[in-house]
Amino acid sequence: MITLTHEHDNMQFTARISEPFTVLTFDPNREAGWCRLHPHLERLPGGRLVLMSNMHGDIEGAEHLPYASDDGGQTWRAYPEWPNAGWAFTVLDERQCLAVSNGGFYDTGEAGVYHWGLRRSDDGGLTWSPMETARVELDLQMDDPFDPLNPPEQELAQRHGWAHLHRFPLDWQAKGRNPQPASYEREVWDLLGRRRIPAWITSLFRVSASEVLAFLYLVPHSGEPGITLCMATEDGGRTWQHRATPGPYDPRFATHGYLRHALDGLCEPSCTRLATGELFLVMRMGSFHPLYATSSADNGHTWAPPADRRPGCYFEAWSARPLSVYGILPTVLTLPDGTLALCTGRPDATLSFSFDHGYHWPLTCRFLEDNMPEEQSTYNNTMIQVAPDRLLLLYDHGSNSGKIPEYSGPQRIVGHYIDISVD
Repeated sequence: MITLTHEHDNMQFTARISEPFTVLTFDPNREAGWCRLHPHLERLPGGRLVLMSNMHGDIEGAEHLPYASDDGGQTWRAYPEWPNAGWAFTVLDERQCLAVSNGGFYDTGEAGVYHWGLRRSDDGGLTWSPMETARVELDLQMDDPFDPLNPPEQELAQRHGWAHLHRFPLDWQAKGRNPQPASYEREVWDLLGRRRIPAWITSLFRVSASEVLAFLYLVPHSGEPGITLCMATEDGGRTWQHRATPGPYDPRFATHGYLRHALDGLCEPSCTRLATGELFLVMRMGSFHPLYATSSADNGHTWAPPADRRPGCYFEAWSARPLSVYGILPTVLTLPDGTLALCTGRPDATLSFSFDHGYHWPLTCRFLEDNMPEEQSTYNNTMIQVAPDRLLLLYDHGSNSGKIPEYSGPQRIVGHYIDISVD
């Protein structure tokens, strides 16, 4: 066990981190599939945990395997009846849940109007309505929608070497294999068609029983950096409007070397509400770079980075402020005493805590280190609050595509419990 402590405001914060335990294991020599990676956790109102793990890839075209736990994450079972694998999910109240299709803005033929798929549950996420169509209004200059199974040349040109991001890895092309949709995409495509502008929702945030914010990222024009949008619904998901762009592209990012790839930019947003009442949004910027944060005092209508306490810093006028935590795919949570917990991956799999609303992060624990060959992983992790004083953090281990010869063992999803006390 690892114990982290921090004293602030005459209180002592203690986080006791359990020894690692295996949640799921896969043997790539016996089970079909390129790898299992990218764990993602959700919690239903009744306490059931839902875990998604990707198979056959990273984002586009990846299958999502659902599992369920009814004992706080200690044991897991396959959960094939979960209909929302690959979808964004949020709890509206103790009975109502909402799920939104992921993967893009689907073409309607009307300028500035798109579609998403939508499902509802009125029994705490145990059963779900058939998929319906949600209207999405977005007046933003973007490339035209396209068929992901027949993308334009400029789209493929940007993705050479990014086999985990598209459906056309070189070994498939050499074999003449046709790209296939993931199973969760087939149902969406049957309702909405295939033409879309790729976009990925990484955070659905409930403001009230009817008002929900969707934080997502997209690349408006092929070859340009990504941006983060805030979409909003005030009618329970039937219609969505573009509320703000909390993570815009700023040319000054490039002057500091933060845009190494065409797809880099502010992306993979995670939102929480601070003890002050403000929304606090954490975003990725490329790989091996600091995370960035911004905040909103009016439920997402306007955004501004927290004022820096060192006037004159080069990022003082930027649209988001860099944090002292590096990584990708952040998950940020507000604990009952107002402490922020932040898990993130790459270069390492880490957990950090802030006691001043995200300005400083004095406590960090590293679970995996990128420079250790025996700790191979995609360095993507996920975290959820399973009780008021307990967190569950998961990451994948041994998930590689065969490019790293140092590791050839079974692939696992590994977990840690973090028990919190404040005295």
